[in-house]
Amino acid sequence: MPLPDVVSDALAAHITRRPPIDVTLPWKTPDGPPVTAKLLFYSRERKALNRNYFNMYLWKPALIAAGVIPFNSTETAVTQLHSGRSAERDEHRSGGLSRE
Repeated sequence: MPLPDVVSDALAAHITRRPPIDVTLPWKTPDGPPVTAKLLFYSRERKALNRNYFNMYLWKPALIAAGVIPFNSTETAVTQLHSGRSAERDEHRSGGLSRE
């Protein structure tokens, strides 16, 4: 898939800092045959990212910062504080792309 140079450069830098890891999971169904694939993004425990954590603390704040979705003033102060002040720490924990 064609990517802008800035994206492919950031992805290459990420892969250099945090090489992909192998993960083996059942394929198609919970009891399906095990299939091994490489994860580009993973937690500090070297496991697959939890979708709820990723969505709330990484993806949604990025969408808000980019102006893709509006800031939701009904979110709790704790979530707002966490999303804003510790985004870099969360990014590091998740193995996400850096802001370099």
